[in-house]
Amino acid sequence: MKTVLLDAGNTAVKWRIVSPDGPWSDADPRGTIPVGTPRLAEELQDACKAAGCSLSDAAGCCVAPQSVQDTIDRATIAALGRPVRWLTAATRFEAPGISLRNGYRDPTQLGADRWHALIGARAVRPRGTLLVVSAGTATTVDTLTDDGRFVGGVIAPGIRLMHDSLARGTARLPRADGAYRPHPDNTGDAMQTGIIDAQIGLIERRIGRIRADQAAASVRGDDADDRAIHVLLSGGNAELLYKAWADAQACDPAATAVVRSVEPDLVLRGLRLRSTREPPT
Repeated sequence: MKTVLLDAGNTAVKWRIVSPDGPWSDADPRGTIPVGTPRLAEELQDACKAAGCSLSDAAGCCVAPQSVQDTIDRATIAALGRPVRWLTAATRFEAPGISLRNGYRDPTQLGADRWHALIGARAVRPRGTLLVVSAGTATTVDTLTDDGRFVGGVIAPGIRLMHDSLARGTARLPRADGAYRPHPDNTGDAMQTGIIDAQIGLIERRIGRIRADQAAASVRGDDADDRAIHVLLSGGNAELLYKAWADAQACDPAATAVVRSVEPDLVLRGLRLRSTREPPT
């Protein structure tokens, strides 16, 4: 039996059909459907049918409007005979080798996508301090300590929202994409480089905060098994940020090692683990 996982974001719905007790595989049927697609329900139904397997469950998280969530439910009811189990953030998560505690003041206020991305990130990187970057419509940067505490994170406009804001708020800046350049010499490249540098600067600022916390812990005599900071970038703009960051050589790992990687579908990874630990009733 298979499960269809659904990550309903502001821009697109990502789906993946997995075996609850099998390995995470690139061969899993998967896809992305823009939220504004008029035939969203039909495309999801078609995807489930095309998978050619017996689906027994649908689990997901949603930060899209309620109307999108209702549309997805109609699709899974038609394909599986049941709506999606919409999973929200929790106070903690436990699985073999994984222990997470939600440090948000009100744990239920944390976005479901961010919580499941943290679970997926810990599955990818079982040890070390993690900085989980979701670069999509918004850019979120969340910190998970070596002992599994989510201590908080930040939210900022994503790359497209920054472009749109410049175009709306200025009289003569175009709504056009440029390229990331070391020294931009035209308006399009200047906008693109400035926006991407702002995104990278946000990440580096959080790295600086982690380093300050680690330094304070050392003064107190606390000891951590792994002082490395693992930056996991996910989302539609992850590759773009990763390449620009590497090209600029913006990160100086002299004080604390920083390991950067692009990890697609962290939310879906987290959903798979959570849905397996909390099976349908």
